Amino acid sequence: MSSSENKQNKRSPLSLIALSLVAAAALGSSAYLYNQQQDLEQLAQRERADKEQALAQQRLAEGKWQETSLRLDAAQLENVSLQANMADLDAKLRATDARAAQLENAAGRNAAQAKELADLRATAQRLRDELAQSKEKELDLRAGIDRAKAEREALALQMGQRDAVVRMVNNAEVDALRGRKGRLTVKARSTKEVVMAFDLPENLATAAHFKVTGPDGKQYTGSDPALSVSHDRSDATASGGKGTGMRSSRVTLRCKPTGKLKAGVYKIDVSSGNDYLQTVYLSLR
Repeated sequence: MSSSENKQNKRSPLSLIALSLVAAAALGSSAYLYNQQQDLEQLAQRERADKEQALAQQRLAEGKWQETSLRLDAAQLENVSLQANMADLDAKLRATDARAAQLENAAGRNAAQAKELADLRATAQRLRDELAQSKEKELDLRAGIDRAKAEREALALQMGQRDAVVRMVNNAEVDALRGRKGRLTVKARSTKEVVMAFDLPENLATAAHFKVTGPDGKQYTGSDPALSVSHDRSDATASGGKGTGMRSSRVTLRCKPTGKLKAGVYKIDVSSGNDYLQTVYLSLR
């Protein structure tokens, strides 16, 4: 066997090992890229679902506002008609009372005049009853109008706040930090703390709370010591719908899990009191 053949035989195992390593690296890269693609697709699906939910809630509020406005317009038109009817009843009652007083003061009333006076008295009583009923209805109608106005104003404020919340939470800063100096990272194993900061209308900021859900389904809520929330009054003013200006507060969420975080998509649900506001996502490798 020649020396060149010996060298070739010695190189063959080394070449196979090298090829195996390259193939394994390629497979690992492909698997990693596939997983990343899957995470991105899931993230996009979740964002679309949350936006659709937010739009559905906004459309529901707008529908209620429109329904309340129509109800208010109808009540106001009915009230105008009722006021005109009451004015007509009052005019008829005054004319009836005047004619009855004239007959009562007339000397030597005949049978026809006596019958007319009795009819006038009955008519006057009927008109008084109708007028009293109309006044009660008018009071109820006014109360309904006041309720509809208050409901419409509350819905307008809610819609304005939701518009402001969507804009503010969409502009939220969500960062994964590593080390004592809090440098940015995108690696789950290096992440020591997740920080989310944004502005909210002041009345919503004071009741703001969060739920963080990891890719493994583990949740961190307000009762979890790993989660903390702070808010500071901001100089900014949130411009809500219907031209309403609202003071805003800077809200900061800090999540410091005790163990290593897992790679994947982290879902952060933002709420205020019992009202769901928005969902923000953070993807870690």
